[in-house]
Amino acid sequence: MDAWENAVPDTGEGVNSGIITSTPDPLRQYTDKYFKPYFTEEGLTDYINTSGLTFLMQADWYGYVLKVNDLKIEKLEMEGNYYDFTVTVSYQKTGSDQQNTTEVTGQINVNDEGKIQVFSMFGDGGLLEKMTEGR
Repeated sequence: MDAWENAVPDTGEGVNSGIITSTPDPLRQYTDKYFKPYFTEEGLTDYINTSGLTFLMQADWYGYVLKVNDLKIEKLEMEGNYYDFTVTVSYQKTGSDQQNTTEVTGQINVNDEGKIQVFSMFGDGGLLEKMTEGR
């Protein structure tokens, strides 16, 4: 489980505007750097293809900085390597002094090497809606 506990990209600056662009090469470089070490190849492809990057892309598009404040992981009592997670995320509009927090919840399944095979998000605490208000 050590690999997952370190899977949250810590750039020291949160996710900043300008990191994600509409061209595929910078996006691929970003996912390779911050996500690929923690996912199986198929798991990463599924994550990207099922809107896994939606929060990062919306934050970039609407001018928000996201930062992980806390990550809680709990192994489920069932066969296999299943874990529930709760991530406390702060979000702040660029140029604003107001910072808000919310919780994002979900579940992962990791292989025997500790790499994420399946990533499922259950709730975003209204994060997407809050970032896109007043478009």
